[in-house]
Amino acid sequence: TLNAITTNLAIQGYSPVSVIGGASHTIDQDNELGFTFVFTAGSAVEVTLQDSVNTPVGTEFHLINASTNNAAQVTLGVSGGTNINGADSEIVMTNEFGRITCKKYLNGEYIVFGDRPVLT
Repeated sequence: TLNAITTNLAIQGYSPVSVIGGASHTIDQDNELGFTFVFTAGSAVEVTLQDSVNTPVGTEFHLINASTNNAAQVTLGVSGGTNINGADSEIVMTNEFGRITCKKYLNGEYIVFGDRPVLT
């Protein structure tokens, strides 16, 4: 038998890359689905994740701290009733070229895993 191809078809390993040089970024879930964000500011970066009902469950976002020599931290915060790892908390990534993945598992609920995610 053959399985039907649906709109949920994903290409394994494909993630568009967005290089962010500024000190803040709000993830636009409707236009940046599945993106890998590379942060190069060289200073602290604040990233905001506000859930969108249009973002399908299972969507992942990847964040990479590309500030060299551990010069900066990337803080992933939430707003609008969104929860990370079961709480309205921030995830802080301080290590050089650290990477975390943020995956939506329910509406308004994300789990973050990867390289040194620390709840603050």
